[in-house]
Amino acid sequence: MSPRPKSAGFTLIEILLIIAVLAILGVAGLSAFLDTSGTFTFLEEYKVFSGKMRMARNLAQTNAEDGADRIGVLMESVGGDVEMTVFADVGTEPLELDAGDEVVTEGEHVFVDPFGVELVGSESDGLPLYVFFNKGGEELVVKSEGVVLDGEADSAVTVRFWDEENGYERYLVFVRVSGLIEEFNELP
Repeated sequence: MSPRPKSAGFTLIEILLIIAVLAILGVAGLSAFLDTSGTFTFLEEYKVFSGKMRMARNLAQTNAEDGADRIGVLMESVGGDVEMTVFADVGTEPLELDAGDEVVTEGEHVFVDPFGVELVGSESDGLPLYVFFNKGGEELVVKSEGVVLDGEADSAVTVRFWDEENGYERYLVFVRVSGLIEEFNELP
């Protein structure tokens, strides 16, 4: 008998197996990419949030807004989204954003649903939420739903920023006496 000639190429079953393995790897890779993409989107939004808070404290420390006794950050709900406004509190109504106040940043960034902000550990945790840094950057005043929160009760205030859809959350802790801001991945 003569030996069988060798065929060049792959069989149909071999090609189908390769396609199946590549499809499984593609699905796994896409899943990992989408998860990473969601994490990066959350971190980007959180950096904007914490950056505005730090900017307000820095303005208060350097007295950059002449005539202002304090620099405020207003977080309010606008159609289910959260809008942040940084302003110099120089108007006629103290501890409130009014027509006489000098707006530093307004509406340049809106945290679109599913991102949210809340005050942690207070009976009044809804929006609007004000955070004020007194001139010199020291001493912090927090006002939630129109009520100024008692500074004697807590030495620190915690604000939670979260992504409800993906379950991500970060915390900013404000030390009342110094106005320092610390970041945490979990509730301290």
